[in-house]
Amino acid sequence: MPVINGKYYTEEEVRAIKRESSSDDFDKFLISGVIGAVTGSSIVGGLLGGSFLGGLAGDLLEGDDDSWF
Repeated sequence: MPVINGKYYTEEEVRAIKRESSSDDFDKFLISGVIGAVTGSSIVGGLLGGSFLGGLAGDLLEGDDDSWF
């Protein structure tokens, strides 16, 4: 049994934790990408969406460098 912070977890609980955390990270990436593309700013996308990498990707995909921020 895996031990995390002194607590024993079953394999099913560990898989559930991994699923929850990975989908949250992907959602943050997508939201940041959309915000980065709309605003044209990777910084604003990262701050509002929670993922600076997603904000950067959205800003790069937007293609124009006429950011308001």
